[in-house]
Amino acid sequence: MSEKKIKENHSTDERFEPADVAIKIKKKMNRRVEILEVQEMEAEVENEGE
Repeated sequence: MSEKKIKENHSTDERFEPADVAIKIKKKMNRRVEILEVQEMEAEVENEGE
C-alpha cells in the first residue's frame, strides 16, 4: 500500500467515537469486538481548555 493512500485513509485530526470504530473493526474482521477502555489524549484535553 502506498504512503499516499495510507495518509488519505487515516487522519489523526478528528475525534473518534469508540462505538463507531468498534463497529468498523467488527465488520472488517468478522469477529466480536469489545471496547475495554477509553482514554483521551493529553494534547486534546489541554487544547480544549483554551
